[in-house]
Amino acid sequence: RTMSKAQQDISKIMNSPAGFISRLKIKNKAGKIVQLSLNDEQVAVIEALELGKDLIVCKPRQIGSTTIVAVYLFWKAYTLSESITVALLSHKIDSVRHILRIFKTFYDNLPTFLRKPLKEDSASKLIFHNNATILCASASSKGGLRSFTCSYLLLSEFAFSENAEELKATAVSAI
Repeated sequence: RTMSKAQQDISKIMNSPAGFISRLKIKNKAGKIVQLSLNDEQVAVIEALELGKDLIVCKPRQIGSTTIVAVYLFWKAYTLSESITVALLSHKIDSVRHILRIFKTFYDNLPTFLRKPLKEDSASKLIFHNNATILCASASSKGGLRSFTCSYLLLSEFAFSENAEELKATAVSAI
């Protein structure tokens, strides 16, 4: 069976991080939904993630590193045919739920032709059409990610954790 031109175009977008990410929108500092525009640092982060290696970003605040890692992980989770699990981990549940809202903003503002129905949308979890899951955990919650495995982990605000070694051990055991 052959694909139509429209199906081929959508497939090309879904298979290209740059093609997919260029269609995403974010909430800017003023709270307005705007088209995502990558800076040089964010392009470098995506290039490093595409190499498939672990990535630790030591950086000043507010350069968009959490957003760009979330963008990349959203693309992966949303477009892969196999289901993956992306865990969002931070020192406090409010911090990690903020990151989940970033993922929800990406989804809510997808172009209609790319949007597929969610299987679950809650305060601590998103499950996409392909069973890929984005879920929240915090260092302050009992067990964090103990007895849990994830495909990708976004660990944010590590420096603010009350027990950094415990958080690191939890994170390493999950991936």
